[in-house]
Amino acid sequence: MLGVSGLFIRTGRVGGAEYMLYNLLEGLAQHPEAWGTTLFVQSVGELDPVFQRRLESLRDRLGLSLVEVQGRGNRFVKESINVPLAAYRRGLASMLFANYYTPPKLPSVRTATIIHDIQYRHLPDNFSRRKRLWLNFAHRLTLRSADYVIAISEFVRDDVLNAYGATYESKLCVIPNPIAWGRFEASSEPRASPLHDRTSTYILTVASHYPHKNLATLIRAFASLRHRIPHNLVLAGQLRGNLQGIKRGAADDIAGLIAELHLGDRIAILGHVPDDVLGSLYRGADLFVLPSMFEGFGMPTVEALGMGVPTLTTRCAALPETTLGKATYVSDPLDVEEFACRMLEIIEKRDLFLPTEDDVRDIRAYYAPARIASEYMRVLGMA
Repeated sequence: MLGVSGLFIRTGRVGGAEYMLYNLLEGLAQHPEAWGTTLFVQSVGELDPVFQRRLESLRDRLGLSLVEVQGRGNRFVKESINVPLAAYRRGLASMLFANYYTPPKLPSVRTATIIHDIQYRHLPDNFSRRKRLWLNFAHRLTLRSADYVIAISEFVRDDVLNAYGATYESKLCVIPNPIAWGRFEASSEPRASPLHDRTSTYILTVASHYPHKNLATLIRAFASLRHRIPHNLVLAGQLRGNLQGIKRGAADDIAGLIAELHLGDRIAILGHVPDDVLGSLYRGADLFVLPSMFEGFGMPTVEALGMGVPTLTTRCAALPETTLGKATYVSDPLDVEEFACRMLEIIEKRDLFLPTEDDVRDIRAYYAPARIASEYMRVLGMA
């Protein structure tokens, strides 16, 4: 049987890793070999209420057991002591650690750990010295301790090998993030629109307010177009004050910049939104833009393409790879003029930039949770 550590989950506060895990569980539910999976969490109360309801359905479809890990200490102490002990007592054959940390080797348990990126080596100013030292230690421990280390893109795999040495090449494998587009279906529960009276034509970005998301460049590019396009700009994604692992003072003051540029009536900051609301935002967007300077994967760009939305992003890190070359790209993520020109071009000739039916089908098939889950099952020795 399989155990999965989800102790890192803090709903809406840790970026794409938690959604990757949600999607993977949906994929595992389609594999009989994954029946009886155990998910370890710190607190059920930390899970998204919508995800809690999905877990209930997974109890039937996946035979899922949800185990709260009690005891003192932070996530890493519990993953080093409590989780291995619980895995041993439950007789688990394999353990997946879903966010970069692996405890010392578990006897008789096959372990795989996901490394999502090593951004701290590229953009060190976004991390405290203490966090950089910790990540360096944790990654090296994972590379030594895990039987397999999963990189979510070829870019991450190559980056890890360049940073930590080719010694670990044999245990590194690439498995992309699964995307469950079913998350974005309309909810049966009535909701008020988060856009209120700004539901005309809009450009959408989905990004937590981490510094590397580079939202200030997008806002400045939008400001330069304000008199040439009728669009509003919608920013969906967790606000910096609610994020974990963000260096104090590292993020741009997005609200301050919007006020400085007098764009308060043209930009909506929504913060973290539920999946069904996010789906509605994707479906209504004229254009999706992710101006990020660094991504190990970049799930929102893939989601947007899979929803049939023209997508503009950068050539940074993994983004050209994970979008399968089907987006439009800017070369310099800090070039406001280049962003503005490309945005205007897509808006004026939108039909030329729409993903084709084949594009949408290819994206959805490649990132289908069931397909990705089979890759995990193979690595974990359960296929």
